[in-house]
Amino acid sequence: MGMMRRINVIFFSLALLFGDRAMADPLLTEKAVGELWGAFHAGTPGTDNLKLKIQVSASVIVTGSFSITSKGNGGLVVPGAGIRLYDSHDDGLIFDGGLLNNELVDIDGDGFKDIVLWGTSILYDDKGDKEIGRRPVLCIFRFNPKIKKFVNTVPSQDVYVY
Repeated sequence: MGMMRRINVIFFSLALLFGDRAMADPLLTEKAVGELWGAFHAGTPGTDNLKLKIQVSASVIVTGSFSITSKGNGGLVVPGAGIRLYDSHDDGLIFDGGLLNNELVDIDGDGFKDIVLWGTSILYDDKGDKEIGRRPVLCIFRFNPKIKKFVNTVPSQDVYVY
């Protein structure tokens, strides 16, 4: 079974296992990134940063922000981590579509939503001219209610955490 198929099976198995507790919410949409990117290119001051309120549980809301660079790299900062989940800058690797699929979902049934990222990385040669491969991406950040931070429990070599 291919890696991407295994990732899909795992993700959908979690959704079936946790039923309505696994109701996912998008964290960041392509539309929001597009509006931010369009405003950034237009030179409007202060539009290169999107503030987010993230409802982790019925009683816990944390703040985050998404920013994008003029080169086309984007990162999400949440309590506990900075996460690169947008890449359209051809520096040897981009994400297919620019933005990784991303959702807030309670994957372990503890009542707190976690961040799940998945998609495909596209690899290019040193000159950036030729695609040399693709690989699946899966990365999970579980919310730890004791420290009120997201912790990277399933890392990916292509999702930089800072």
